[in-house]
Order: sequence, then C-alpha cells, then structure tokens
Amino acid sequence: SDPSRSGSDGRLQVTASFYPLQWATQQIGGDHVDVASLTPPGAEPHDLELTPRQVAGLGGAALVVYASGFQPAVDDAVRAAAPTTGFDVAPAADLTIAATGEEATPGTPADNAVMDPHFWLDPVRFEAVALAIRDRLVAADPTNAAAYAAGADRLVAELTSLDREFAAGLADCTQTYLVTSHTAFAYLAQRYGLQQEGI
Repeated sequence: SDPSRSGSDGRLQVTASFYPLQWATQQIGGDHVDVASLTPPGAEPHDLELTPRQVAGLGGAALVVYASGFQPAVDDAVRAAAPTTGFDVAPAADLTIAATGEEATPGTPADNAVMDPHFWLDPVRFEAVALAIRDRLVAADPTNAAAYAAGADRLVAELTSLDREFAAGLADCTQTYLVTSHTAFAYLAQRYGLQQEGI
C-alpha cells in the first residue's frame, strides 16, 4: 500500500460514506484499518452535504467505500477527489428493485429508474458486499490479506446466521405486511416473503 495513505500508527486510512459501510469495513479490517464515516451519527444519510474540507480529505484516504446513487453529494465528491480510490459497492449489492416513495424520481422511464439502495437490510446481499470490501482491502494492503480474509469470514458467518434467524422467525407469520414511514425494507421484504407498505 501507499505509505502516504496510512496513518501514523500504520493502519490503512479508509473513509466510508455511511454507517453500515463503516461497520462492515471495520469488522473486516479489524486493527489494520482506521475507518471514518462521512455521515455523522444521527444524521440523515440521504440528505448529507459535504464541506469543502471533507471533499478535500477524501484524497488522503487509501480507500473510500460508498454506494453510488444513495448520497449524491458523495458520488460527486468521489468523482472529484478520489477517482482512483473510490470503491462503489452497489454492483456487488446487485440492486434489482426500483426505489419507491421519496427516493423515486417521478416520470423517470423504467430503463432509467432509480434503484432502491437499502441493500444492507438483506443479510444475503450484505454478504456479497462484505466479500467485495474484503477484496478491495486486500488490493490496497496485500500484507494483511490473511487478516482481511478472516475478518470477512467472521462477518459472513454472522450474516448467514442472521439470515437463518430471519427465515425461521418469519416463516409462519399470519400477517405479511410491513408498514413503514420510510420505504427502506424492499430487499428484506423480498427475501422473507413480506410486503412493504410505505406511509
């Protein structure tokens, strides 16, 4: 890895755009990474706006983990400040459901529809993203490849266990409607036979 992109303690400097990606990267990287989030705790990630200092700071990270289409300000910042170190996890998440509610773009043709970005609420999709993050960490820091592989294995095992718990716990629901004020549960609903209804 580029020594200039490691902290004074030798850890790989990683920036994640919002908490689920920060958490997954930290679980995989362990003590070998220092992961910061662009979205402050408690903030609404969809509405994130970045300061010029934050945008400039992306250039100092060895890796910027984000999901394109989820936070437009981050998409723009990665293009401007981290075009080679930005890592878009959306392809690994295999986004297949069109966005609804406040995230949909009215009048958009079907072939240009905005895809629902909330993949992390489906443990199986999140597993695929975890493996993609592992591979990108290994590429950035091959010296610690074994540690990243082990961290990813642990995380995938947790997500597999969660998937089984969801499947077993939701198998005999008498009601399958999931009513929510924010339509973020489409992938979870699809995975476990539920029907999401947004308010």
